Amino acid sequence: MRREHAAQDRRRVDISVTQERIDEIAHHSEVMAREFGAAMAGYSVEQLKLVLDVFNRLHETSERVTALLRAEDTEREDDVAMKSTVIEVTTGRSEVVYDITPQCASFARNAGVDGLLHIFVPHATAGIAIMELGARSDDDLLAALRDLLPADDRWRHAHGSPGHGRSHVMPALIPPFATVPVIGGALTLGTWQSIAMVDLNIDNPDRQVRLSFLRG
Repeated sequence: MRREHAAQDRRRVDISVTQERIDEIAHHSEVMAREFGAAMAGYSVEQLKLVLDVFNRLHETSERVTALLRAEDTEREDDVAMKSTVIEVTTGRSEVVYDITPQCASFARNAGVDGLLHIFVPHATAGIAIMELGARSDDDLLAALRDLLPADDRWRHAHGSPGHGRSHVMPALIPPFATVPVIGGALTLGTWQSIAMVDLNIDNPDRQVRLSFLRG
């Protein structure tokens, strides 16, 4: 593993040096072109043809090296073990079970390979659930949470709207993360499974969810 990293580091240095050399050549080429243009009257036709041939060869070499550099950058991007992004979610001012399956599916599809999709909500009052949505199961979940975590004055964490403390307890029941296997860029959810963010905090309508894809 250390040898592999050392080789990659050497390759990056070589690429950096090569790019610097290309920039240097390009600069000198511009200077030379101006000088040749000013002194063109002093050259024979054969000499001018020779100079033009040298410039053409230099340009071709520069393009080939640039293409190699771009291919190397693309290869390194493809070799990245984990890709991550953040999606913005607006929940409004009421308790909600918010479906984020489409965003998760799109992110996995762009990865296009096997791996694991990790969903994480970086908030102390929200959670991630994998469950059926659209058949009022989301309403049942919110009702169950109201029974388990009533919005009354029992909570020691008492700032915010009445019963706000229960929102800080909820992530112990519905954790702020979930992981879904991905095969060929497709989520392997069951027929009736969806990915949802559960949020009881009516004081904060703007949320973020981090999606991270780990290649297989």
